[in-house]
Amino acid sequence: MQPTLFIDGYNLLHAAGLARRTYGPGDLERARGRLISLLASLLGEDQATKTAVVFDAKESPGFHGSTSVRDGVTVVFPDRGVEADAVIERMIREHTAPKQLRVVSSDHRIQTAAKRRRATPVDSDAFLRAARKEAATDRGPEKPEPGLVPDAEVEYWAEEIRDAFGA
Repeated sequence: MQPTLFIDGYNLLHAAGLARRTYGPGDLERARGRLISLLASLLGEDQATKTAVVFDAKESPGFHGSTSVRDGVTVVFPDRGVEADAVIERMIREHTAPKQLRVVSSDHRIQTAAKRRRATPVDSDAFLRAARKEAATDRGPEKPEPGLVPDAEVEYWAEEIRDAFGA
């Protein structure tokens, strides 16, 4: 099954506030991991399995040319010397049903490539806002912690008891 959501990884990493100016040993890998975990939680299991995130590998030499799956999300690192943008553009070009495809990036080059194939380009900030809103809506109203009873329910039953015992 082809992914229906392509994401420019570092672009979304910045939009999510997970990027830094400088990284110490392992920091970049942890930031990418946090982004993938965030995506998996916001998208849900079904959509996560239809999602591909592409990261440049120039700062991650051990990842060149690799593809893996984490939390259901496909994570792609281009070959040495190939930019993530070029990989995303190729993925858009080769997609068999581009009208069903959403492409998340604030990069105009990527958005243009998506529009050219009639895919739906989505700005990274707008994608995050919408995904967070949808995830909050899907979860429904806040539920009380187990063992705690809402004040309104306590008041209702207190009134019922008073009425039953004439208090």
